[in-house]
Amino acid sequence: MHIRPVMAIPLLLVGCAAQLDDDYTTARSEVSLTLSTTDAASVLALVNYPGTDLGMLDNDAGLDGRAAAAIVAHRAGPDLACPSADDDAFDDLAELDAMPYVGDVAFAKLIAYAAAHPAPADESVEGVLFRGWEAKAIVWGVNQANVTELDIGAGLDRRAAANLVAGAPFASVTAMGPVSYVGTSALEALRARALLWWAGMTSAPAPAQPIKVDGVAFDLRTTRVAVEIANAATHADLVAHGVWSTGASAIAGGRPYADLAQVGAVSGVGTATMRALHDYAASGTWRNPEECYGPNLQTRPDADMADFNRLLEIATTGDWPYAETIALQADLCVSMGDAGGRDSIFEHMVLTPQIHWGYGRGVYPEGEDFFRGAARFVNRMDTARVAILERVLDGRFVPATPEEQLLFDRLDELHAAITAGPRNDPNRFYETLLEIEASECSQDAAVLIDPVDNRIWVIHRNPRC
Repeated sequence: MHIRPVMAIPLLLVGCAAQLDDDYTTARSEVSLTLSTTDAASVLALVNYPGTDLGMLDNDAGLDGRAAAAIVAHRAGPDLACPSADDDAFDDLAELDAMPYVGDVAFAKLIAYAAAHPAPADESVEGVLFRGWEAKAIVWGVNQANVTELDIGAGLDRRAAANLVAGAPFASVTAMGPVSYVGTSALEALRARALLWWAGMTSAPAPAQPIKVDGVAFDLRTTRVAVEIANAATHADLVAHGVWSTGASAIAGGRPYADLAQVGAVSGVGTATMRALHDYAASGTWRNPEECYGPNLQTRPDADMADFNRLLEIATTGDWPYAETIALQADLCVSMGDAGGRDSIFEHMVLTPQIHWGYGRGVYPEGEDFFRGAARFVNRMDTARVAILERVLDGRFVPATPEEQLLFDRLDELHAAITAGPRNDPNRFYETLLEIEASECSQDAAVLIDPVDNRIWVIHRNPRC
């Protein structure tokens, strides 16, 4: 059986890494300046901020190009990508001082530039700490998102997602804290999404300006999506989302469009068509069928898995529940029928924040390539059922409310609903086992995927002792 270490998926962000001059390691300058506590903190925040790229340090701050390259490369770590799992932030001024070509002149320029262009400040909201870049990415992501993206993509309670969308735009994560249903778990889910949003924020083109076409106002989010829909949606898709057939034909016949004003100028497109196009763009349901965005793992609604997970939470909690069950969905454009598709889903499974391993950044599980079968998933579901029954039999769990009693009464029903397919037809499925080995309390996650529709089931055992 092939066991392999898992490599983090690099994010190729402009300015996070650079090729160094061959001779840059041969010289450096000692620092004799005395920095105030405020200046020291602002300089460290500046050089550790992923948005501080080579061009900014070299051209804007005026550092020697070799000093700028050394700083950026050190921060990025071995994979030359930033932010990523192996980043090596500067812990203090001595570590920064040790960089080649960083001396008095460089520090003086860094102090001046940091004072004029401070890095985004860290934020602490309801006990959840956000680094400056995370806070900036989350503000961007939430302000761009729709309810579906926050509910399904980020895993928020739908009420929290709806309230955030209604309250946007936000200037800070702190401003999101008072929003109804946005508590610690929602904030942690937003923080887990920060890396993805950072990638989108730093690679996205400048957004179109808000526009009003035929009396219908489009904000920054819906403008971009509406143009994409006008260029790529089928006639049937447009009609299914409220566009009259004549308007759909007019849109399809006028392609391609460079902007939304061109769509509005087409004969046969009026206020009703633009209103339907706006609502389609704002719904969060559009995906360009010609593009594949990778596995794009998202939380999938599954009442049986959710109820079984709730039962594990209330019935097996000692120091920690025996396990958690998670339902996910991978994009259908990624095929389990080829090795590349399986590898892509595997690597995203390793990195997904939806499995709560409980370690800090840089600690990832190892695992096996996906293989046909379902035995490990079924076995772990069977043992989870037994764990619940044992707690009841030895008196450690007694249903205390009608809800808890109903959940326990449905134990066998839930277990059967989840395991019937893989138990009866195991060769239909692919599975793998992810593991983190520790001196005490190792943990694992059995991952099952149906290649027909890329639905994913996970049972993650984490004793947390």
